[in-house]
Amino acid sequence: MNCTRNNSLQMYKKNQYSMNTTRLNLSKLALFGLFAGVIMTSCNSPKKMSAALEKVKFKAEPEVLEVKGDSITVKITGKFPPRTFAKNASVKFQPILRYGTQEKPLPPKYLVGEKVTGVAGATKISYKQGGGFSYYQRVEYTPDMKKSMLTLDYTIKFVSKYEELDQCVSGSKKDSLFGTITTALTVAPTDDLYYYDNTTPVGGARRVIFYYVINEGFLRDSVFIGPAARLLDSIVSNPKFRITNITLHSYASPDGELKRNLELTHERAESGYKEVKEILEKEHVSIVKDEDIFKKPDENGDDWVGLKRIMSASNMNGKDDVLAIVNNNMSFDEKNAALKKLPSWDDLKDNYLPRLRRTEVYLEGVFPNREITEIRSIASTSFDGLTKKEVIEYANSATDNASKEKAYKYLMTKYPDDWAGENNYAAILLKEGNYKDADSFLTMAHKTWPNNDTIASNLGVADRELHKYDDAKALYGEAAAKNMKESNNLGILYIKYGDYDNAVASFDSKQCDYNVALAYTMKNDYDNALSKIDCITDKTPQVYYLRAIVAARKGDVDLMTTSLTLAVKGDASYRDQAKTDLEFKKYWNKVEFQNAIK
Repeated sequence: MNCTRNNSLQMYKKNQYSMNTTRLNLSKLALFGLFAGVIMTSCNSPKKMSAALEKVKFKAEPEVLEVKGDSITVKITGKFPPRTFAKNASVKFQPILRYGTQEKPLPPKYLVGEKVTGVAGATKISYKQGGGFSYYQRVEYTPDMKKSMLTLDYTIKFVSKYEELDQCVSGSKKDSLFGTITTALTVAPTDDLYYYDNTTPVGGARRVIFYYVINEGFLRDSVFIGPAARLLDSIVSNPKFRITNITLHSYASPDGELKRNLELTHERAESGYKEVKEILEKEHVSIVKDEDIFKKPDENGDDWVGLKRIMSASNMNGKDDVLAIVNNNMSFDEKNAALKKLPSWDDLKDNYLPRLRRTEVYLEGVFPNREITEIRSIASTSFDGLTKKEVIEYANSATDNASKEKAYKYLMTKYPDDWAGENNYAAILLKEGNYKDADSFLTMAHKTWPNNDTIASNLGVADRELHKYDDAKALYGEAAAKNMKESNNLGILYIKYGDYDNAVASFDSKQCDYNVALAYTMKNDYDNALSKIDCITDKTPQVYYLRAIVAARKGDVDLMTTSLTLAVKGDASYRDQAKTDLEFKKYWNKVEFQNAIK
């Protein structure tokens, strides 16, 4: 049977259902009493109907809606005293959110008397004892909800006849303007963006490896004139390469007795150190005498870690058997014996273990760039005359985004196997607010370089701006696991979640900025919010406006008016914003407020 909305009670003949639909204003405490009077067991007099209205307690919370995270929450509670809800009454009520020209019905709530069955999900109300009910619904916020009305449409149906229904009176009340507080949405875009910048040396380090024959600790003559020695010579003789540190690490393959391998490691360390020293002296590199830079070698013994690494990356038949032995808790000698019993031993011995008999030489340093004026002069014609690091230095020193983007696009084309260009270009897009394109670039970059913490962090920022909060949280966690500092980004993300406790906990305790103050404001910790605002050294109009909101919530009229005055003085748009901002609703008609926004 269909039910229609109207302002008068629809009456039907004997043995038919009786029903009525109307609309309720939710801003009054006893609002629900209207239909309570209609569904009384007997409603044969206006006096009884009025008495029931006074008894029923009904509440919508909050009276003014407020955004939390990116949503608003509608909560309605009601309580029927004893002997007010008819045993054979069935009530369907449905909150409706109205904003602009749109009408958004929320999921309905059903209440039934004791004799009513077959209504799924309904809350049963006892006639003798009365009873309560609650309604909770979260709604994704859109900007046109800032001015909104929340109303209640209800339908009452009786499952038995009433001769005296024609004596009952139905009515309707005007909708109440609620509106929405949107302070939580004012998050400032102060996410930490990470660049590959010119402070990172190109290459960072160079590695040269000297290999040894099985059971030998000395370098053969062929090594002295081989590719490793020639590479080392070319590195240390490069006048542009300023060496800052040299370290050596010597190893033995894990296929001999532990004691003998320790002896071999010592011999290899000595021979490797001697060879590097001779090459440094030949090229007249003065650091050869500086033990803080040219360090004595490490003697690492059996390289089980190295064996695990090369096996994991190999396609060797039987590699799983090898890895099982490597990961076992047996002693090294027991592992050695177990390896030699494997069917794949010959392949392992001939093609993999020789790579582990070595001394690695790491040379750290920088290639000094040309002066920035020279770099800019060359770049004005072509980037081809610059090193990769110099192109990055040019881009990072540019004052306009167009020059930065041009340089980063060149890096992407010139060095497609390097992540710097894609990451830095995407970071510029993020600063420009082009989150969708930045997200596309960074998503592809993350697939190409899945272990890159910088790309992961920046992709998290893009995803956060596109409301992909769970993805952003996972990416921040990935970056933090690689020691990237994500406290600020996580704090901002938690504000967007509406989780203000975790937002405050995530921010650095010494951090003073708008978002930290906002997080404290939203968790109703106004003293700490003001403390964080006070320690901001360069206060913007936005900061002053937030301070006015905090003061308004605390009831501090003097601080509110002072802060509003400064906000409007710095940005006149806050004048009109304050006039409709429900944060200041109770002050709109006060002289102090009017003077503050003049």
